[in-house]
Amino acid sequence: MTNQSFSKEIPNLQVAWDATSLRPLLLCPRRYYYEIVRGFRHSGATDVHLVFGHHYHSALEIFDKAVLAGEEPEAAQLTALRHALTISRGWESDDTAKNRRTLVRAVVWYTDNFIKGDLVQPVALADGTPAVELSFALPLLEKATPSEEFLICGHLDGLCEFGGDIFVRERKTTKTTISQYYFKRYLPDARALGADFAERASAVVITAGSPLRPVVFFCKSLRLTDRI
Repeated sequence: MTNQSFSKEIPNLQVAWDATSLRPLLLCPRRYYYEIVRGFRHSGATDVHLVFGHHYHSALEIFDKAVLAGEEPEAAQLTALRHALTISRGWESDDTAKNRRTLVRAVVWYTDNFIKGDLVQPVALADGTPAVELSFALPLLEKATPSEEFLICGHLDGLCEFGGDIFVRERKTTKTTISQYYFKRYLPDARALGADFAERASAVVITAGSPLRPVVFFCKSLRLTDRI
């Protein structure tokens, strides 16, 4: 199958870049060559971190959409929990911090904070569509070939409102205590940089023409000892 991220005119020239390809390139050009150009990488289908992250984001996407549709937060929480249990049915994990039980617990913790009024509010786009799980593809100034543009592509967890401003939201979970050392791993981070680029380029249009603020991380520790 042809990789649509690469040029149709120049072999092995990538024209559409995202966090998946930028991350290995920043770590090691040789790793990028084998993983992205040659395609020698694990599918990730059984990676506990990817599976957990997918289920967690999917459940909170359902929660945000339910809230924006007018559901009471408590009802939206139950909707999100049913979704989490449904999509994770049959998933088995030996990881004590990332498994089906802790997935449900993490969703409850996050949505509980929202119900208490401790979290920022989800927002909708100008056309009324919930601003959650947004994809973007932006052309760069340089062209790859006369007929092909270089693109920076990515995916945003969503937009949120806090203190009257609109922010790009990035949700994360961790098995460790959240501290300054945790955030150092995202300096720089290809996904965060891509989201910040989209924000600066006004890739998404929101209600009232509100300007977007930089990326803000919402991190949830999965440690019971960190539960407040």
